[in-house]
Amino acid sequence: MQLRDCAQLTPEAHRRLGISWIKIGALAIRISSLVLLTVSLTTFLSQPYTALFVDAGMDQIRREITYISNKDLSAATINDMLIEELVQEPRNWVIIDSLELIASNAALTLEPETTAALEAAKEQDQSLLALGRECASCMWSADNCELSIAMACGLAVNLTPIADITGLTRAGIAHSQGNEIDQVDVLLSIIGLSVTAISLVAARSPATIKSGATIKAGAGFLKFAHTTGQLPPAISRILVNAAREGIHWHRLKNVRSIDDLEQVKNMRALEPAVEAISDIGTLLSDTNPTQALYLISQSDNVTELQRTTKVSQILGTETAGYFRIFGKSRILRTTFKFTDGVLGVLLGLAGLMSSIILGYLQRKTTRWAIRQ
Repeated sequence: MQLRDCAQLTPEAHRRLGISWIKIGALAIRISSLVLLTVSLTTFLSQPYTALFVDAGMDQIRREITYISNKDLSAATINDMLIEELVQEPRNWVIIDSLELIASNAALTLEPETTAALEAAKEQDQSLLALGRECASCMWSADNCELSIAMACGLAVNLTPIADITGLTRAGIAHSQGNEIDQVDVLLSIIGLSVTAISLVAARSPATIKSGATIKAGAGFLKFAHTTGQLPPAISRILVNAAREGIHWHRLKNVRSIDDLEQVKNMRALEPAVEAISDIGTLLSDTNPTQALYLISQSDNVTELQRTTKVSQILGTETAGYFRIFGKSRILRTTFKFTDGVLGVLLGLAGLMSSIILGYLQRKTTRWAIRQ
């Protein structure tokens, strides 16, 4: 049809032509949406497991966190939250220090009142910390260690084989006397000593040694948390299950050296605990002992711990502050995304709904045109 022919069409013909194009558009959208939906569902259901989410890459996590920060982070928010934290008793210095670091790194100015309150609180609490006891007693047991005072000392002991050997010695004595054994302490000692043995093998690759050091750090950290009663329930459950299924307790009395540990371990049953310990070692290296313990206590399960570890690799010691400002759930949501199959299904459904709406509008337009 020539352009001049279109110009000569009557108003009725113009309306009918418009309605026809709407019908064609609605039909095309519906067909393409059904095809996309069918293909996406077939692909999604044919997978070995139908996962809704996959882990996001570190670059994507960094972009998402940067977007959240640029959108909602402000000096007013930091000031308000610092004031809220400073009036708490006892004060949570993990969060306070993290909020102060965020303000400094983001070049956000604190109000004079906030700065004055912060300095007064530091002077008061640090003077109390200065009265803390010596932590030499942690060499044998960290039972008497104050978490906020002797954390560094306790870890210094628990990161060496001495703490692991003494842990097994205590277990051997308790077993020979028929007393109850601290299974979590023995588990962490066995894992710590096993990793130490691996790390000392010169032929191992640097990556293996680094991984071993991470696990060793995590095990020592958890040993300290356990002996001071600070072990979060989610982590405690993993360790208790691993100790129950992963150690042959009747063989413990035969252990005379590190080499003898192989006959005591069931590595397949120990794997969940070792993985969690490795995540905690990574978290420890990216933050600090007190913040790592705080973040672990905020993790309801192993999945949250793994996601928190990924976030900490980007935020470092700002992690606790970001949790406080934006909420743990919002920050952890940056660590995963929908799978391509789920996105395809959602797009197909959205297209199908659009075609239905367009069809409804087409019918309304047709009735309107007929009445005209």
